[in-house]
Amino acid sequence: MKNINRAQQTNAENEKLDESINMFLRLLSPHFLDNAAGKALEWLIRRYKINIYNVEGIMECILPYHETAQFLNMISILKLEEDSTWYFLKSLKAPLDRKTLVQRCVKDRAVLQKLYKMVHHSIRNQIKNTTLWITNTLVSIQYLQALPQIQSDILTFMLPVLIECAKTKKHHDLQLSAYMIICQICNLSNLTVNALTGLMEVIARYTTPDLTSQSLMALVRIFQSQEVLTAFPKSTFEYVTKFKQLEDHLDTISEQYNTEKFVKLFIDCLIENVNEKQHLSFLFKKIVSSDKVITEDIKAGFCDTLLKQVINIHHADKELSDHFKNMISFKSFHEFRINFFFCFFPCFHIWIILGIIRMLNFIHIYKTTLIYI
Repeated sequence: MKNINRAQQTNAENEKLDESINMFLRLLSPHFLDNAAGKALEWLIRRYKINIYNVEGIMECILPYHETAQFLNMISILKLEEDSTWYFLKSLKAPLDRKTLVQRCVKDRAVLQKLYKMVHHSIRNQIKNTTLWITNTLVSIQYLQALPQIQSDILTFMLPVLIECAKTKKHHDLQLSAYMIICQICNLSNLTVNALTGLMEVIARYTTPDLTSQSLMALVRIFQSQEVLTAFPKSTFEYVTKFKQLEDHLDTISEQYNTEKFVKLFIDCLIENVNEKQHLSFLFKKIVSSDKVITEDIKAGFCDTLLKQVINIHHADKELSDHFKNMISFKSFHEFRINFFFCFFPCFHIWIILGIIRMLNFIHIYKTTLIYI
């Protein structure tokens, strides 16, 4: 490439050259503040005039460092055309502070779109660019807070990249970035059930053991902020039940956040599926035994759900499994360790459930006897 002259090359050859230069600039971005990176950029400017022909590539390299003197020096030598997204930087006399960058994103959404495109490139090319990811997180959150209303077309370009970030198990800080921005979106806007279901499934499915608490916290915050969620999505439920030490994490989270809606809907889903899956009965017992997580409303709620589930199973001509019976045995509910008066109504429900179970068992035995007679 030493003897390449842009003026003597075809458009196709120059496009291939630009692809190579832009890829190099992406790889260089995490090291932009190093002296060696400055020398490499100086050589590229002299040899290939990248300050004229590769402005987008340079911006992708240097934007994460917008508050540094090195950023200002590079901006001063770029050829910024009036139709360029970055033309507002032409008159820059000092490093670009984040507040100004956020204001520009609000005024011109193309700036934020390009920032998200940079994040996408780093993931696709497996480039660990922590400074870029932090910049994107901070700018995104402040951008969302500055908007009078979050419109659907904004989420159209944000959510696909955030989902991509949440799936990247290799980089925990990138996943955490996605969790933070998604929670901010949910706090400030109302999403559809389908969108929420997709986001929560990704969070639960692609989390790692080291991020169990953070991913669970993100799910709790989504449930609490979105009124449209009236049931626990089964696709998310399947992955959450596999979280290790789930009850311990819920205890910790409940000390700082309201977990009631999450826990209530999760327990309802446990009850609806426990007849077929034995391990869910053990998880149910662990969660309902927690004094921190279980409230009086939750107790009353899941007792009603238990009663309905017993009746539904009978109507479907199915039998209650042994682990379902064991789950709702009176002994297990003594683990709540609450006084008699608070326990009266829930216990009343439990006695009804146990009575129904005994009655259904009697009917089953009676029918079996008739067959043999």
